[in-house]
Amino acid sequence: MKGFKTIKLNQHFGNQISTRVGVVDFFKETNKYSNVILDASSITFISRAAAHELISLINSNLISNKEISLINTTTEVERMFDIVKKSIASPEKKSRFSERKTFKNEQEYQNYFLSF
Repeated sequence: MKGFKTIKLNQHFGNQISTRVGVVDFFKETNKYSNVILDASSITFISRAAAHELISLINSNLISNKEISLINTTTEVERMFDIVKKSIASPEKKSRFSERKTFKNEQEYQNYFLSF
């Protein structure tokens, strides 16, 4: 395993990191290094799913004694990481519930929606 490598994320993702799959595929390329520095200076957007995957992979690599550092994050990217970190830390997941409505006929259906 080689020493360390600094990788500019924009060379792999452009200015947006959008998918979990993209993050997973990218991390496969970092396996040959014991220490990796990820430079996020040109990343202007990261999806919630991609941020979650990136944090999960960084944490799992730290457990396996591989050091991964993330530097030069923009305010928007850092905000998304904060959101994801809070959701990971929260043991209680918020579920969404919507009430189910049933209607006897079309007229009852229309009356219900026209009441808003």
